[in-house]
Amino acid sequence: PSRTYSALLTALSFELSVRGILPIAVTPNGGACFVSDLYEGDIDNIAIFKESGILKHLEPGDLVMADRGFTVRELMNPRQVQLMIPAFLKGRKSLTAAEELETRRIAKARIHVERFNEHLKQFRLVSRKLPLSLAPLATQLVVVAACLVNFQGTLCK
Repeated sequence: PSRTYSALLTALSFELSVRGILPIAVTPNGGACFVSDLYEGDIDNIAIFKESGILKHLEPGDLVMADRGFTVRELMNPRQVQLMIPAFLKGRKSLTAAEELETRRIAKARIHVERFNEHLKQFRLVSRKLPLSLAPLATQLVVVAACLVNFQGTLCK
């Protein structure tokens, strides 16, 4: 692949009067490269993927690793972007050996996203319940916090 993302989208829930999802793209070295707007209410992952604007940043040959819930393969194929998500059991008792190995590889890469999230949540404005008066600024607060995390140094070696 020309570019690889450890995990493209990870949901960060804010506790407002309504819960929201704010997708963040994290690169293999553990830095944020895209922060979406906050999505509140009942919205599915395909709609978030379309509306967030992340698709315009993907190039043919890119590799995107995402959570099981991001079943957006039909959006990736026309762009010649490979989507890797952990295998589903689909009613089976266990994964095949190949699926288990691939799932472990994805989980190993996912560690960088989890580290990023840990660092991001160290900022009080994004880790605690936001007052309703700050709800319109939630996206901007996360963008600033993500930039500060990026400046903290490499999260992985």
